[in-house]
Amino acid sequence: MTHDPVPAPPAPGLKVLVLEDAADVRERLLPLVVETAGLQLLGVATSVTEARAVLRTLEPDVALLDLRLPDGSGLDLLHEIRARNAGAFVAILTAFDTPHVRRACLAAGADAFLSKTSGLDELPALLAAIAAGSVRA
Repeated sequence: MTHDPVPAPPAPGLKVLVLEDAADVRERLLPLVVETAGLQLLGVATSVTEARAVLRTLEPDVALLDLRLPDGSGLDLLHEIRARNAGAFVAILTAFDTPHVRRACLAAGADAFLSKTSGLDELPALLAAIAAGSVRA
């Protein structure tokens, strides 16, 4: 009697943390993450405090962080994420898309900077590239 080999379960993919306080933006982000092959939604937070609670137990490979939050900044979490996983891919999202803010975020160590008003159209391709390994995560 022969047995067919049992297929291995699919790899869970890169773990993604989404930190966004605006419900309408979260509603756009979450399906993009969930529908991208090779990514796994690790957690969703609406504040720095909630995100820190997620980070106490889980380590993201990818973080999509809102810049301005009621209780702090996504840049605060950028440093905390990098302290735990130096290779994590961190994208900062903001409605305050000015050259000064963009430069400050990239200088702080963000891998990507996306405007919530126009840059979210670029996010599906960016997520697919991260999942495919074309962009470091």
